[in-house]
Amino acid sequence: MSEGFMQPTFSNTDSPFPRFLPHTFSKLTLREMAQRLTEEGPVELDLHKPESSAWLKNILKQARNKDFETRCFALSRFRAVLNSMVINKGHALCAGFAAYVLEEGILEEVIRNLRAAQSEGDFYVFPKIEFRDLMINQRSFTLSKVEICFRLLHVLILDTRTARFVLKAIPNLLSILEGAYFSLSLRFSHEGLELPDNTAELELLREGVKASSLSVLVSLVNCTEKCRDKISSRKVFLQHILRDSVADTEFSGRIIECAIPFFNDLSSSCDLSQFLDETIRLTLKGLTVLDSATLLKMTVSLIGKAMKEHINEVIEKLYELRANGRVKHEVPALLGVASCPDLDETTRALVYMLLANLNEQFEMIFDQTRPFSLTPAQEEKLEKLVAAYPQAVARREQLSRVLRAAEIQSAGEHGMKSTPGTPATIFQAASKSLLEYVRDKAYFPGVPATDPKARKKPCRKCSRSSCSRVESAPCEFKVCSGCRLAVYCSKEGGCGMGTDARHCFTSLVFSDWIG
Repeated sequence: MSEGFMQPTFSNTDSPFPRFLPHTFSKLTLREMAQRLTEEGPVELDLHKPESSAWLKNILKQARNKDFETRCFALSRFRAVLNSMVINKGHALCAGFAAYVLEEGILEEVIRNLRAAQSEGDFYVFPKIEFRDLMINQRSFTLSKVEICFRLLHVLILDTRTARFVLKAIPNLLSILEGAYFSLSLRFSHEGLELPDNTAELELLREGVKASSLSVLVSLVNCTEKCRDKISSRKVFLQHILRDSVADTEFSGRIIECAIPFFNDLSSSCDLSQFLDETIRLTLKGLTVLDSATLLKMTVSLIGKAMKEHINEVIEKLYELRANGRVKHEVPALLGVASCPDLDETTRALVYMLLANLNEQFEMIFDQTRPFSLTPAQEEKLEKLVAAYPQAVARREQLSRVLRAAEIQSAGEHGMKSTPGTPATIFQAASKSLLEYVRDKAYFPGVPATDPKARKKPCRKCSRSSCSRVESAPCEFKVCSGCRLAVYCSKEGGCGMGTDARHCFTSLVFSDWIG
């Protein structure tokens, strides 16, 4: 645990679990919470003119409300819309919008919550307990303010600029994230009130905080080289994440989508030899369970880097896994991957090599002098081998659907499209209840950390509220020398001019506060 984050309040029995006091119960019922977390109507935003959005103005106003639940719900609603926006519009187009809301002080409530969590522990909001509610819903619903903050940071950090602003505002963010990951298990202990399966619900909540802290790390290592270097030195933390990712638990299924891009980006600054066992297990699991073409490419990239630098050690460890039978569940799925007709040549060759060292039957089929393809006779033998495992057939069919869908997506035939005549900068989102989307999949940037040129191309709008100009070439506008976030289309713009000044002071004030 780092820097005293999430220190619990202990009960009189000296139990090593945090205690939840009566004031953590909301005045709202579950139904009332659902209404507060559901947009009244469709949300429409112009990414190049965010200041024109009445919805955004209302969110920023509610984020400064005196009532903590109102602030909490405002952050949740904003995060849900921004997450959908990034997935559908891409992080390059949304980076300017994220910079705008950072300038407007969206981090104020985030910093307040994280600062309180370091001294008092996380704060949980339970719906008002009513017999009628329990009978109708038959489930509980809990909000962690720290998890909400982490998930918001995850989608706010879209490029180097926004990452730099967040780190300047929260200089000890890495320690906070590490501390949250190592937080204690939770237990409900309010005397005189028993809720069925509440302990299990709170454990899931703790896992949600851990998963969301890892998602922020994914954004940071993708956007800043300095963060990659700092995180690479935290060996115990990294090994703990790897072991959680490959464990046979439901939690590992939740975090593997973050762990793969995290370690793939981190591999440029981290010596993989010290985590070789866990890295191999992680990539094998990724190849057998992931249903995202982008994540599969990252998985192949990760194991490819390990093999390039430590080929002999990797082969030796693959034989060890084969000898002790620790991959008997992964081999059928890998056979399905190997037989998938939609695989690219590089991925197929890598999977062939892995299987040749993990499975004796495939080793007899495979010819190492022809690593990229099989002869018709070899393909026939592989097909018989795959047919013997229903899991292999299912994985091949699943992977074919995933890769074909990705090909359609790359052609621009996916995602939420604007209505006819609507500019591409307009984002539209339907009204949805967040109660049904509390644990959505984490978003990971589409630009690899190894491609710095691509990261310098997001469209940037002039930060002056009265100006709608967008730069036509990279680095055309001037960056504010104060906050290093605001950009101005002319030399006259800057921190010292008019109402724009308060945006630039945001990170400096909060840096002193939380430090």
